[in-house]
Amino acid sequence: MNKYTYTVEKLTNTIECLATHPGDIRKRVTAAYQYFYVLNTDDFPPKYQKDWEQIIKELTKYEPILDLNGNVIIGKVKNTMRHMHNKTASKIAKKIYTLYWAVSENKQYM
Repeated sequence: MNKYTYTVEKLTNTIECLATHPGDIRKRVTAAYQYFYVLNTDDFPPKYQKDWEQIIKELTKYEPILDLNGNVIIGKVKNTMRHMHNKTASKIAKKIYTLYWAVSENKQYM
């Protein structure tokens, strides 16, 4: 059994969302975030941990937008995507796809 089964499961759902969610790549990455935000650096082999950290860093560059009471009205990822170019979002999607195949040992999650 793959040591990273949980990671593969979450990335499988992520890849499906990236491929099937309507909208441009920024909207698809934003929607896919719900499937992979639970993953931590330790959920990846040491060789790929920095790649994962870079993805998260790129997705959370901008702080959330708060209302006057301090409640979040637009989260970090959604706010970051508002400033991101499609080309950058496509690169992030490609990195996620590459990590999926690396962690899955080239076997689909079943």
